[in-house]
Amino acid sequence: MGLNAPLLPRDLTEEIGLKGAIGSDGLYRTEKIQKISMGWYFTLMHLTTKKFAPWLPISTMTRGMKNKEDKSALHEFGESMKRAVVRGANAWETTLDVCYEWGLDPRQIECKNICVWHAEDDSWCPPEIGKWMAEYFGAKEGVNVNFKHDNLGYNHLTYVTKSFLKPENSMAKALLDGRN
Repeated sequence: MGLNAPLLPRDLTEEIGLKGAIGSDGLYRTEKIQKISMGWYFTLMHLTTKKFAPWLPISTMTRGMKNKEDKSALHEFGESMKRAVVRGANAWETTLDVCYEWGLDPRQIECKNICVWHAEDDSWCPPEIGKWMAEYFGAKEGVNVNFKHDNLGYNHLTYVTKSFLKPENSMAKALLDGRN
């Protein structure tokens, strides 16, 4: 199981006393975005962020980054978002019920090989979540946990930077190396 800046269900973060990701209370549920009336929302987002003010998402995403001049992480994140839009998943992946109301308790997952990579300087998704998950699964007998919590100055985008996209530094490689 590979987790990059993982989230937890809202009820679990409340139970264990961790804060959730920023802005989670303002997200729509999937049934809301399925309505034709939401066309205005997606059109406005596209016009705002792509046509009239492309600097807006960039300034938001670079907030907290030490090296704002290095745009490689933004480029990779943008490519990921393009793929999500093409497959029609981008809006669904950001809904309240998909991100935070899973309907399952991740503590019930049984897995022997886990990567939890959650940057120490992540200001979008609290790094305490990644630390909690690594400690929780690491305490289980026979479970191999590869926990990365670097502070490289890329905030939430740390593990999509060029160095981690190289096969030898990738999460896929770490998972393959951790097999029993």
